[in-house]
Amino acid sequence: MFSLFLWGRGAYAQIDWGKIDKIYNKTNIDEAKKYQFLTYLFYQNRYYISSLYFAEKHMLLVDSIEPKFEKVLENLYLKAGDDSFANMELGKIVGLKSPTLSVALGLELFKRKNYKDAYEILKQIPMGHKFSPESEMALGTIANLQNKDDIAFTHYDRCQKVAQKYEKKSLFEKSRRYYAIIRETCLIHSARVKYKKEELLQAMAVYESIPKRSYLWPYILLEKAWGHYNQNNFNKTLGLLVTYKSPLLKNYFLPEAEVLTALAYFRLCLWKDSMEVVNRFYNFYRPQSDSLISELNKHKNEPEYFLQLALSGEGALKKENIYIQQLITTSKKKIKYSLDITSLKMAQGELEKISKEKKSPLILDLQKNLEKMVYLKKSGIEYFLREEIYNFVNEIHRFAYEMFNIKLEIMSKQRTLVYNDKELVSDRSRGDWSNLQTSADDDFWSFNGAFWADELGDYSFGLKSNCEIVESESAPASRRRR
Repeated sequence: MFSLFLWGRGAYAQIDWGKIDKIYNKTNIDEAKKYQFLTYLFYQNRYYISSLYFAEKHMLLVDSIEPKFEKVLENLYLKAGDDSFANMELGKIVGLKSPTLSVALGLELFKRKNYKDAYEILKQIPMGHKFSPESEMALGTIANLQNKDDIAFTHYDRCQKVAQKYEKKSLFEKSRRYYAIIRETCLIHSARVKYKKEELLQAMAVYESIPKRSYLWPYILLEKAWGHYNQNNFNKTLGLLVTYKSPLLKNYFLPEAEVLTALAYFRLCLWKDSMEVVNRFYNFYRPQSDSLISELNKHKNEPEYFLQLALSGEGALKKENIYIQQLITTSKKKIKYSLDITSLKMAQGELEKISKEKKSPLILDLQKNLEKMVYLKKSGIEYFLREEIYNFVNEIHRFAYEMFNIKLEIMSKQRTLVYNDKELVSDRSRGDWSNLQTSADDDFWSFNGAFWADELGDYSFGLKSNCEIVESESAPASRRRR
């Protein structure tokens, strides 16, 4: 019966909905084989979400998975996205010893913070499997959260090596980018482990290995800046943070970067500069916070408001609140959004095509499943966008408190100097090469006749520390002589 739909070298022909509907409704045949056949048929015709629908039905009826079926599952995971697996009855079918199901269930448990069970399932994925980089990354994170730093570092190291292997042999750009992002993410995590163990030089060396063309590079600027700050290289800290002022990074909003800038100036005893950063923070971020909270409250009963805004054209987005524009634009650059929106459009495309077919039990079942998937994917993206906004508002509030403490500390130190007829040695001056802390690997460009923000580099300020305390000029002459 199933051979009626084969042609050529065993590839499936285009879907004949009438014949497929008859097969779907038959009850006197092997159900597991029927659903296996439908999985292959819809997969071959690029109905990936629908193929997964039948794949689940097949797996609920079998005790093991054929290698060919596992290969299809792997591709469905990559094409349809891990969120498409999250709604399956994974708990019932994970015992089939499928690496694809293990990574899907393991990552789902990880998202739910069930780290113990997630670890046990993810470690079942064979080392060297195409999903092992992703599983090793999650295993490393679980170990890190449990303060098992050495185990975490081992997992991250494995992740990098296997991801690099697949990155090199991938034939398609999308696949290479997928493994490159995993490899670089594991590199960054391994740097954080080193940082946590106070192995700052090793951590900084790992950070330096991330190329500027990486999607992740703008985010590690802040981490590198903290590393230099903790090595008392405040000029390098300031230089890295000023890179965020580049027009190329205008959509990256990191309130923490402003706090670290104020701290670096503070540690150089350039209190006026530090206070200017504090005041600028309040003037810039407070209106954003108030405006964003207002927008969230205004649209709290609109379940797809921010999703539709993200999907709208640039012109429509520009009509909205300026801060919403900026945050939506920033969120759209994140990898999770890109993956989720691709999966959503895939489900919507399948639903649109199937909805045009003549109604039958098969079409109605597929339509119902696809409508459910579209709803869940939309809800997931909307939740992600709202969470991005809430997190940003919470960051503003948290770092506003930090800024307030910096301001109080500056005022306290200034007051102490006045009470003791003391002052700092000098006012703020321009930078000088002599104040740079350099290493053997550093190269320098003067950028004569060029605009610094045209380049994304590892800048460094050359400011002199102003922390030497001297007698105040206004102090009594007798005290100054003493």
